[in-house]
Amino acid sequence: MPRQYILIISYDGTRFHGFQRQYANVSTNTSNNSSNKVVGVMKKRPRVDTVTGVRPPLVFNHKTVTVQECLESAILHWIGNSSPLLWTLEKLNLRVAGRTDKGVHARGQVVAVQLPEEALVPPKDNNNQQALLEPWQIQRAIHGRLPIDISIQRVIPVDGPELFDPRHSAKSKQYSYTLKYQRAASNNTEVAVGAQTFRTALDDAAPCVWLCPFVLQDDKLRAACQALLGTHDYSVFVHKEARRDKDNTLTITRFDMEILKEYAPPSLYLINDSNNNNNNNNKPYADIVLAKFYVEGERFRRTMVRNLIGFLVEVGRGAQTLDDMDQTIWTGSDQVADLIPVAPASGLCLEFVKF
Repeated sequence: MPRQYILIISYDGTRFHGFQRQYANVSTNTSNNSSNKVVGVMKKRPRVDTVTGVRPPLVFNHKTVTVQECLESAILHWIGNSSPLLWTLEKLNLRVAGRTDKGVHARGQVVAVQLPEEALVPPKDNNNQQALLEPWQIQRAIHGRLPIDISIQRVIPVDGPELFDPRHSAKSKQYSYTLKYQRAASNNTEVAVGAQTFRTALDDAAPCVWLCPFVLQDDKLRAACQALLGTHDYSVFVHKEARRDKDNTLTITRFDMEILKEYAPPSLYLINDSNNNNNNNNKPYADIVLAKFYVEGERFRRTMVRNLIGFLVEVGRGAQTLDDMDQTIWTGSDQVADLIPVAPASGLCLEFVKF
């Protein structure tokens, strides 16, 4: 009988093609006369060969590898080494609290799986006792088979026969978005240095951050956070392909901004060179700000958080105002939605899920 477990996982989504397992159209024979065609094959981990007892290695397409593929591969590899059972993806039945997009990160993603009891029972000890593996032992077994940019934070057993669905059981989710930008000066005398100029190699926040190319005002960013709080029709912030699928009237219970770090820009153009005719030493430079935005709500629609941040940046740089939100943003107009830029996935992270 399978047993249910909840896995709390974190990952750096930079090199992954999102969380969800991908599908591919694969044909073993392109001949029109051949009946041996396989189309729409799911990239599953191969089952154990019943003759040799060997599980073939899983070969990923590294251009489209996903977090789910790596996680399922690691779990099935562990089960295959510890149990003679043929445990497939269907039996594993992985469920997730939220499918993050390509390049999006997570600190507290919630995954539910079903594991065979045979794999969870270690060999008998000297007292002829058998007990299920402890959660930390399961954590270690899976963790050691994962790539370095995915980690298992906790393993929690689920009691009872009822199937736990993290997505439908979630009460709220919190995302964060990390932004690095140049702060606008009140007297408008400072020179913009540009995102590529102020980036720093081996930065603690890289690559999970958006190096914003715009000069932003802190007070406008904070005001936009407050304006986007509450219960509204957030249709203009939903991806156009999902905008009409469901009701977009949602509640955001938290939207605030925290400044993590403030510092002067790198001295790229501040070299004291007597032969420098550009006289760059006399140019004033604005502070660089590393900020994190926290967004929490019961649910979010496709690309909604990234569009909220995109709108936030537009307000911070002065390209959008908050004065006419009732006549523009909350109307749900497709024309308005097309004007809202989507922020890059690099700065977005799923922080945690509440149940």
